[in-house]
Amino acid sequence: MTGAGGALTLDYFARVENRSEGNRIIVDRAGKSRREIPLDTFTQKAVVVGIVGDVLLYGVPGEAAGTSINPLYAVDLFKADAQPYELLERFSSVAHAPDGALYVRGVKDDADGLYRLFDGVQGSVPEVTRVASTGRDLAVTVLDSKIPTTVDLQRPGTPVRWEWTISRPAFAMLTLKHVATGKQITLPGPEDRSTHPVMEWDGMIDGAVAPNGAYTWHLVAIPNGVGSAARASGTFRVTRQANPHDFNDNGSTDLLARDSSGTLWRDDLSDGPVDGQYASAGRSAVGGGWAAYKHIEAVGQIGGAAHGDLVAVDAKGDLWTYLAKGDGSFTARARVGGGWNAYDKITGGSDLDGDGRSDLVATGTDGVAWLYKGTGDWTKPYASRVRLGAGWGVYDQITAVGNIAGAAAGDLVARDTAGVLWLYLGKGDGTFAPRTRVGSGWNMFSRLVGAGDVDNDGRPDLIGYGPQGTYLYRATGSWQSPFTRVSTRLYAAPGEGTAYNDVA
Repeated sequence: MTGAGGALTLDYFARVENRSEGNRIIVDRAGKSRREIPLDTFTQKAVVVGIVGDVLLYGVPGEAAGTSINPLYAVDLFKADAQPYELLERFSSVAHAPDGALYVRGVKDDADGLYRLFDGVQGSVPEVTRVASTGRDLAVTVLDSKIPTTVDLQRPGTPVRWEWTISRPAFAMLTLKHVATGKQITLPGPEDRSTHPVMEWDGMIDGAVAPNGAYTWHLVAIPNGVGSAARASGTFRVTRQANPHDFNDNGSTDLLARDSSGTLWRDDLSDGPVDGQYASAGRSAVGGGWAAYKHIEAVGQIGGAAHGDLVAVDAKGDLWTYLAKGDGSFTARARVGGGWNAYDKITGGSDLDGDGRSDLVATGTDGVAWLYKGTGDWTKPYASRVRLGAGWGVYDQITAVGNIAGAAAGDLVARDTAGVLWLYLGKGDGTFAPRTRVGSGWNMFSRLVGAGDVDNDGRPDLIGYGPQGTYLYRATGSWQSPFTRVSTRLYAAPGEGTAYNDVA
């Protein structure tokens, strides 16, 4: 016999008792100790559904065609310390058969129907057999999707849209994971648990722009109530144009700075202005021991990968290459050759002869400039030197800046000892047009860096570092007025304007 609050069999009498400390089910059995089953907050209004064998069934019934969470719980009465478990995902009504079985309208494994519950002798899990189906499946399924296979993040701030159509309202979450680094981000879907969840990704992961390469995506759509979540997964790729001053393959410019201890630091620049100013999105140590070099120069891609590489000249005059791995670190150095102590200035990163490879320019104390054409072979990155001409001794700094003026090839700027900056437009054959004056006052900077395309407008830019601040000089595309100055928050902490003895 079963009532709204109790059940009676030949062996058991169970009923719900209301108590100030919380409701509980009391089960008495002849010759046995009384069993008390506390009801938690969710099951305070539970009713005793019945007893099958030595198993008590209870729960809070829901609407027949609903999707709310109304599980049918079971507890073994044969074992005094047995804990309740979920037998059906939800239930709404129950009927008793003469053979002791129970017929329950409910859901199991997402299928809605009429189930026969039987056995349960000595506390065994009752047999659950579906005897009729309503044809309703409560599992959430993906019906349609609009998802990208390739994502171009060249332009920062462009939202990437992901869309799905699912079988019933659910809360969706999308997780994107970069395969190489393991970095990931989870995007929540609409709060209204729509059947058409849409997510937009801004191209950021861990507060920085997402790196290029292979990604996985994983969708989970969790229903508001009973039913299994929908799950779907796949892959996509993030691509951008190569930035010769990018060392962690995320498209944004990285700056390298060496402090007085010889530690080299990498700042990953934001992929756009923050509150109107460019800033670092994160700083990390590349490593120590860089005080051994008198020149450190970012020279663009010499190793065949999409990201830029480094060269460094030590005190003995040996030139070394450091190939970027694409994660912000570099391979072990490789010796190119000796004799580079003949030069007091070197710069690289511009394609001066129009062959698509980054070249190197070096000037000596005698004022003669030499061109080292890139070979595309990282084991022998530069061809034999070619004389560019004399008269370069008037400059205290030269910087390869890439093609800033829209001419045939990469360009170069040079600062004279009076602080005047001069532009040398590349002709595309390894030589330069006559110099043109950019302006004065550039001696406020201790280092000028050809920084690649910082602002993502398709033109390489220049950065000036010094004790009076670090500024971005955006290329205009016009050789008559090649730069527009923009303030930054780079190296803006107290003392940082003089903390680094080399910036590349």
